[in-house]
Amino acid sequence: MTKKNTKKNIILYIANLRGGGAERVVSTLSLNMPDHIGTTVVVCNAERVFYDYKGDLVDLKPPQHLKWLYSIYPIYKLRKIKKERNIDAAISFIDGSNLRNIYSQILYDHKSKVVISVRNFPSKRKNQLRNGWIKLFYNRADLIVAVSRRIKQDLVDNFGIERDKVRVIYNPCNIERIKNLSKEKTTKKEDISIFKENCPVIVNLANFKTNGQKGQQHLIRAFKIVQDEYPDAKMIFIGRGKLENYAKRLTEELDLSSNVYFLGFQDNPFKFLAKSDIFVLSSLFEGLPNTMLEAMACDLPIVSTDCPSGPREILAPDTDFRKQLRDKIEYAEYGILTPVCDGKQYSATDPITKEEALLSKALISLLEDEQLRKKYKEKSKERIKDFEPEKIVSQWLEVINVS
Repeated sequence: MTKKNTKKNIILYIANLRGGGAERVVSTLSLNMPDHIGTTVVVCNAERVFYDYKGDLVDLKPPQHLKWLYSIYPIYKLRKIKKERNIDAAISFIDGSNLRNIYSQILYDHKSKVVISVRNFPSKRKNQLRNGWIKLFYNRADLIVAVSRRIKQDLVDNFGIERDKVRVIYNPCNIERIKNLSKEKTTKKEDISIFKENCPVIVNLANFKTNGQKGQQHLIRAFKIVQDEYPDAKMIFIGRGKLENYAKRLTEELDLSSNVYFLGFQDNPFKFLAKSDIFVLSSLFEGLPNTMLEAMACDLPIVSTDCPSGPREILAPDTDFRKQLRDKIEYAEYGILTPVCDGKQYSATDPITKEEALLSKALISLLEDEQLRKKYKEKSKERIKDFEPEKIVSQWLEVINVS
């Protein structure tokens, strides 16, 4: 008698694996899937795959002679993969992939579940067309996974998403991999010169996005106050983007060029994180910031704006996730929270805002208090264990019911 095949098959679908927070999550999930789960990683362009993955890699990019079908072809190809591979659940990440995942199911009524992952704060974006598609189509998914409780609330309140369809699963963090990579030596002379003895280093890991989401201009202006108190302090930015030139110009105007370093994109940012003293996140909004988790995996104390969403749920998990600071600093259980800045592109001559002043005050409090730094280093080590890949993968398998 032939034994019935009980192996479950899933798709992890994202535009590419070239770099980025959601892409790291797909990589981590695939690498930690149990052997009884057949995993197909689906991308729209398989060129320059940066992250490791486990399972088959399928490219939805149309052949040259069908390039004119670029917007339709991936939907057709995806539904074909679902059928041929007997997929039980297709999990997609980021709006474009989410919509194609839903469309493929509308056009082809396959038994597989459509699971979409919402990873950023939808109502904070200015793309009204994309937000309109969310309202029209996201309820057609079988399950929606939000990376924070605040995002779930946003989807329900502002996009008409059915509450019972939304589950919250935080991002995984590959702690062991980060620990190993953080041991790599820094070889460039200019990089080595940053980490001099008795010169505290503050680090920000984020791209300079066109929409100003990461708020680095506020951090530079706040660092000016820090540098006045601690002339040897250094600030490093790891990331790239269209607003980088503005940030560099602001740095020059504030006479900070000898203390602020722009390192661009780094294949291994963790070797810089591990040598730094404080990690700071200055974002205006987030989903659930992977960079904060990665900094915690490098045992760094955390200072973050209390932006929607993610930082409060990571650093102050027992507080109301809807709370948002206005005029004060909060020394939370696992890190320090400060009010979110306004996102304006100030010049060097504009007065410091109260939010920038509070951000600088939080950084100075860690620099001047060694015991506080040690406390939050230990708290980072403790909190990051909640984001171990095995724990997060088990939550995914439970909610999509393929375990």
